[in-house]
Amino acid sequence: MLALIEAFPDHVLRDNDTWFRTVKTDATYNVACMHAVLGEREQALDALEAAFGLGFKNREVLEKDAG
Repeated sequence: MLALIEAFPDHVLRDNDTWFRTVKTDATYNVACMHAVLGEREQALDALEAAFGLGFKNREVLEKDAG
């Protein structure tokens, strides 16, 4: 699932188009959550690292989901 999101071409994500970047970042975070719920720890951590790399920084959501 993460590979599908990572395959989305970055040239489509114009530097000034924050909506597309936000969608990709949030989708990657949601993939991390899906893997965590399924008990797939390594895949969850890989996806979470990718989400952070894309700019995910919603600490409130992260803390709520971790609880």
